[in-house]
Amino acid sequence: MKFTEVYSYGYVLSETKHGVTVFTPEGKVHVEGSLFLEGSGRLSFTAVRNLLKQGKSVVVKVGGRRFITFFMEDGHVYRLVLKQLETINTPSRRIHIAYKILEAATLNKAWLLRTLGLKQESRKIIEMLPYFRDYDKTLDLMGLEAVVTREYYEALRAKIPEPYLFETRTRRPPRDHFSAILNLMNMWLYDICLEEIVKHGLDPRVGFLHAPFRDRVSLALDLAEEFKQPVVDIVAVALLASRGLSIQRDFRYSGDAIYLSKSGMKKVWRAFNQRLELRKNGLKLRALIGRQVKNLVDFIEGRCMEYEPFIIE
Repeated sequence: MKFTEVYSYGYVLSETKHGVTVFTPEGKVHVEGSLFLEGSGRLSFTAVRNLLKQGKSVVVKVGGRRFITFFMEDGHVYRLVLKQLETINTPSRRIHIAYKILEAATLNKAWLLRTLGLKQESRKIIEMLPYFRDYDKTLDLMGLEAVVTREYYEALRAKIPEPYLFETRTRRPPRDHFSAILNLMNMWLYDICLEEIVKHGLDPRVGFLHAPFRDRVSLALDLAEEFKQPVVDIVAVALLASRGLSIQRDFRYSGDAIYLSKSGMKKVWRAFNQRLELRKNGLKLRALIGRQVKNLVDFIEGRCMEYEPFIIE
């Protein structure tokens, strides 16, 4: 799905004699394809209606993880969501996607351990991979994934130097420096995955590995599993291994909980975005996240027989 993307404060979406146009303080943008808007501004519903009549969709990010999507009832987005629901209700197709996501996540964990010189630990992770094929329920797959993840973090402990704390992965709240960094960057990664999912017309609440639950963006959690090691974990390890964060200035403490301070968040944000600029097979990692959503759409719509996940090697 081709998108015109506009990120601006003070945009105005209008219908002109040249077609639908977005006017911004930075200039004007002629809309080609569907439209994604982020920032703040005003919409002409005549312009929105005309885009919808052309079979296009309009996605407006209204803050945080909230989006408004306009589409025709018989349009592409409507049909795609129906196929997404059909896929999740077909056990063999749902388990196929779940397995592929976990296969990629496991191989990416092994890649990072190997990159860090932990070759024996990497082989141990790889040896667990065949066991995933023995399960035909996502709950069982998630149970095995928890075992793999526990072994993975146990191996990573050797790469986190003093004075930083890391005994075991903690989340709510994080109780060590490493988990504090992971929690923050994972949140940023989920937001990127969510944006790409919405732009491509999928319902982010309908996940294949993480079960749908209320308004949880389960599909964003699914997609992020393929990118945590090459985007998040490698950055967190590098920041601490190089002692790039001060435990006094770049973290704050609240009882047993440890969080990043404003200065720490800035440093992690900079490293995170630099990592997203890294190219793999000619594409930046940021763009590869969007391509993975396209791969999933292709599988859901039947254009390919298998879902091809993202594997860093």
